[in-house]
Amino acid sequence: MAFELKALPASVVVLLLEQMPSIPLSARDWQDIEDVATAHRDPVLARPALQALAREASRCALTEMQQQSLRQVAAWALQNRALTNAHNDAVKALRLAVNNLIEPVK
Repeated sequence: MAFELKALPASVVVLLLEQMPSIPLSARDWQDIEDVATAHRDPVLARPALQALAREASRCALTEMQQQSLRQVAAWALQNRALTNAHNDAVKALRLAVNNLIEPVK
């Protein structure tokens, strides 16, 4: 799916996510998400959980900051887009974005 979505703006991807069926996140998904947010897991190893987080967050009432975080997570998890040019900065930005989405989805 990432190949087809890559050319779209992240905001359009978020709109498409809203149309997908809602599937509650599993305990394993939540563990992976929280591990990414707290720097205990590499985001690459938790990509399916981060895709699920983006899908479910797309249905939540979000603040502007959380909406930006959702676009960042969707761009990375579903479109394979880097957040910044420097890898360490990209991972930090992704962790912060994931952390911003945990509360509204739970």
